[in-house]
Amino acid sequence: MLLTKRKKYVNRSEFDIRLSGWHRRLNAVANRRNLDLYQLVSLLFREAQFVAVEVVLIGDHRLSRQQRAVYSRIERRLLDMWQSYEQGVIGASDLLDRCSYIYEGL
Repeated sequence: MLLTKRKKYVNRSEFDIRLSGWHRRLNAVANRRNLDLYQLVSLLFREAQFVAVEVVLIGDHRLSRQQRAVYSRIERRLLDMWQSYEQGVIGASDLLDRCSYIYEGL
């Protein structure tokens, strides 16, 4: 069965999406794609040290996630709409319509 590119993207799990982002970032840190085994082990070791420090910083509330400006604006708009819905200013169908409008352009 053939699936369109859009269908494949929709069926991907959140884990797959985060993992592909991690691979992309790791490739950028490595400055190339195909690493030798020893280079890959060295890179993964440095990454593991970084993750350990990051976990401590997040636990101390001294580090927050990085987010692109466009997604920050989208999240802010969604939160504003959700608050309007909770206050009874807009109904459920209006909330869903407005949310779909935001995601139309992505």
